[in-house]
Amino acid sequence: MRSRIFAQRLLAAVGFLAMSLLGGIGFAQEVEASAKAKSAQKFLKAKVTVEFTDVRLEEILEDLKEQVKGVNFFVDSKGGVSRNSKLSYKGKGDSLGMALDGILKTNGLGYQIISNKGNAYDGLIKVVQGPDRGKLVK
Repeated sequence: MRSRIFAQRLLAAVGFLAMSLLGGIGFAQEVEASAKAKSAQKFLKAKVTVEFTDVRLEEILEDLKEQVKGVNFFVDSKGGVSRNSKLSYKGKGDSLGMALDGILKTNGLGYQIISNKGNAYDGLIKVVQGPDRGKLVK
């Protein structure tokens, strides 16, 4: 009887492990960077100079787009991020990634890079609620 229970538990554990490794449950799968997402990662290294005092998030992102040609942002409004949030930050010669960190973290915001080849949002930097800093997402 004990050997039967042991065998059942062992089989269940092996099944769970197999499902986890195959991405069925348990562990998050790593997202592979599309060509556009790789470009967005490079944009995060570009140098910017900013000085914002109580400026709307939407205006800040527009200013950053002017300084880093080709970068595009998406604000997760459905996720609770307001384009009208007033933020402050000052930095000279910071990387775009460092500037985004400083601008967003004090307000509980972060950013993700969308990597989904063939999708209209592929390569966009998405401003989200939470601590993400350049995480690749689909």
